[in-house]
Amino acid sequence: MQPSTGHCRRIHWHDGEFIHEENLRIRPFTPGFEYGAGYFTTLKASGGRPCFLPLHLQRLYASLNAGGMEIPDWDAASVLGEVLSRNGLNDARIKIMAYESVTGTAVLVKVSELPLPKAGEKGLKLLLNTHPRADEDRWRHKSMNYQFNLHSHRRAQAAGADDMLFSSADALILESCFSNVFLYRDQCLYTAPLSLPLLPGTARHLLLEKAPALGLKVLEEGFSAEELLPSDSLFLCNAVRGLQPVQSLGEATPDEISFRPLPEELSESLQAQLMHDPDAADGSVGGC
Repeated sequence: MQPSTGHCRRIHWHDGEFIHEENLRIRPFTPGFEYGAGYFTTLKASGGRPCFLPLHLQRLYASLNAGGMEIPDWDAASVLGEVLSRNGLNDARIKIMAYESVTGTAVLVKVSELPLPKAGEKGLKLLLNTHPRADEDRWRHKSMNYQFNLHSHRRAQAAGADDMLFSSADALILESCFSNVFLYRDQCLYTAPLSLPLLPGTARHLLLEKAPALGLKVLEEGFSAEELLPSDSLFLCNAVRGLQPVQSLGEATPDEISFRPLPEELSESLQAQLMHDPDAADGSVGGC
């Protein structure tokens, strides 16, 4: 049984120590805190096991290398398993933060209960950011300086939408605040290529790898909002929430164009690919 959300004392892991949240102390004048010098990854745990951990660590360590930071020396799988156990959580959201401290790269592991599904019956309502994103390398990493994403998400919610999409200088749709985006049309999946300024999401990687086995053609090709049709299906995906169907997309309002729902059988098959990690499963029910 999962503990209740309101009154539990979470135990996290910080640089070699398991510690209750209220006792956690981070020095404010480390480069990680003062300048946002660090990177993070967020993943799902199911059945007491972290899902697709090697993919998440591969991307996190690539970002650390790109930022000139040391790779931490730690047993990630053991630490995450113990954090889950100490919190009595089988299904959880895990955030791994690697930041620059005064002595090198420090690691903080935070656990929390899984978020409730965001999409309504018909899907998410999205807004399109009308300011094109510059082709900068920072968008290809999950930096601890994440304020722009948070602010954009709040702007979308304030306008009555669920999330916001960003586009390139060529008006090609890139991603949302927290997720990659896919277009389904005529048995093909389209998503923006990594040559554009967007995050190489782990869920994106899994869909590109596994979708052909479901009879889908996968194309890493950009598409613009103007090219979208009501007969298309659009969805977001990330490692925690999985596949999230999109109901509509607009600029000033979230109802300019509505999309056809993804076929139910296909949606369930794609979701299963994102939520089941055979390398983490131990044969128990609910293993990811």
